[in-house]
Amino acid sequence: MQSSKVLILLLNAIHLVIASHAGDQVVDQSYGQQESDKHIIGSKEEFRILLKQKRSQQLAAIKTLNSFGRYEQKYTMVDNIFSKLFEVQQNAKQTIENSSYVLGLDLPTDGHQLESLSQIIENCAFFGDIVLRLPDISHRVLTTHHEYQVLYRWCISFAIASDLCDKNTLKMFDLLAQELSLEPKDDSYVNPYKKSNKAKSRLNSDIPIERTNGDNNNKKSAKRIQKVTKRGPRLSKSKTEL
Repeated sequence: MQSSKVLILLLNAIHLVIASHAGDQVVDQSYGQQESDKHIIGSKEEFRILLKQKRSQQLAAIKTLNSFGRYEQKYTMVDNIFSKLFEVQQNAKQTIENSSYVLGLDLPTDGHQLESLSQIIENCAFFGDIVLRLPDISHRVLTTHHEYQVLYRWCISFAIASDLCDKNTLKMFDLLAQELSLEPKDDSYVNPYKKSNKAKSRLNSDIPIERTNGDNNNKKSAKRIQKVTKRGPRLSKSKTEL
């Protein structure tokens, strides 16, 4: 029974990775599901609203994953999710790089390009939330898959510069950059989900990762995001700085 629940959760998580909220959504037939959504998003604001909804679904899946007691089960699931996620991200990246889409400007009108754009940002957010909420397992997986690093650096930079993320998602990316040591950690940065920090804190798994210095840290976060946005990702390069 437990193994069946694990399989269902894994398939649902992979479905979240493959199916974007934009363009034609097609799920691998090998998973027994296929759906089509012909609605094309017309504005950045609509994109941000749908991104919030998708992140809510993703966070629910992560919460369920985190409820499993066995460490190795969690590890196997995160490893499988990351594998599919980065496969989808690589394909979406190639589509966007070969398109006429200009980062930060109007949304593409082509459904396939819009779907790829959505996948990049949604999956980057999914990746970030998994890393922040399952940091020990995520770091272990990433340590064994060095090939992911160039792609997740590119995706984070792309998402921040896209002008398609709401404030909470941008804040998450800022925290993610610190967790992955892509940016120096603020003195007040603490991830309560890390095993080494749980013994020092009474925070439970539903409490968000955040800083404790209020406005000062919000200003630092805004400056960091602004700095990244000004530099912007280089879509024609294989490496992008965050």
